[in-house]
Amino acid sequence: MSATITSPNPDHFEMCLDTGNCLVEYYLTQPAATQWVAVGLARPANDGSCCDAHRRMVAGSGPTETDAIRAMLGRCAGQG
Repeated sequence: MSATITSPNPDHFEMCLDTGNCLVEYYLTQPAATQWVAVGLARPANDGSCCDAHRRMVAGSGPTETDAIRAMLGRCAGQG
């Protein structure tokens, strides 16, 4: 799944991904040396509104940052 990273907004999460199907604002944390967690808010990319009503929380974890992000984005499949 390809994604485009956009510049962060100080009023939101650290990063924003546009997968084409959904927009995900998220942040990463590393609670243990071998675990990464990505937590974010996702909304359909074609929504066009800034309303929080269509957002849902998504999360993923894995041994690397990339794995955590992929797991989180896997939960966005089907949106949009």
